[in-house]
Amino acid sequence: MNIRIRSWSSRTFYDPEPVLREFRRLEYALADEDIPDLLRRLRTNGLKPAREGRDALIFAHGMATVVGAKVLVAPGETENCDFITRTTNDQVEHFACVQLKELAPADLSPQQTLATLVANLQKYAPSDSTLAVHLNRQGRIPFADLAEVRAPFSEVWFFWAADPEQATWYLYGGTPGDPILREFTYPA
Repeated sequence: MNIRIRSWSSRTFYDPEPVLREFRRLEYALADEDIPDLLRRLRTNGLKPAREGRDALIFAHGMATVVGAKVLVAPGETENCDFITRTTNDQVEHFACVQLKELAPADLSPQQTLATLVANLQKYAPSDSTLAVHLNRQGRIPFADLAEVRAPFSEVWFFWAADPEQATWYLYGGTPGDPILREFTYPA
């Protein structure tokens, strides 16, 4: 086992489903509370790790539909990874280093577009990492544009909520030139 994999395997991994259920329970509990919108949406600097951790869990939960097995998450940065995933298929553990990016909500970052986000990806050196991009905006998803995205990562995935309640999600991407689309539901 190489040093990188040994380091990753020693981290604590979480099953996305129970953690996402707890996030949802907290969302419902806070729904009627009088708290600032930025806190409710996890958009403060102090809540950034929770927001990114939630995004990592949602991405991993969706990836389980692609790989046909549970995808666990070790949140937190290491090397050039924002989080690590671990999957076991046929008694073999597979790890992935994932970079997480976001097309932020329009009310928070109106100048950011999918085109500018993609252009900024070109600054990265070629990597065997996976890129996961949370499209955190309402509106039509430009599949043709997403299919054309070329970034210096082994795989590029986009994920987004299909409805305002965030009950249904989509995951689109994979290896360059061979994108797939998967629908998945937020754990209830």
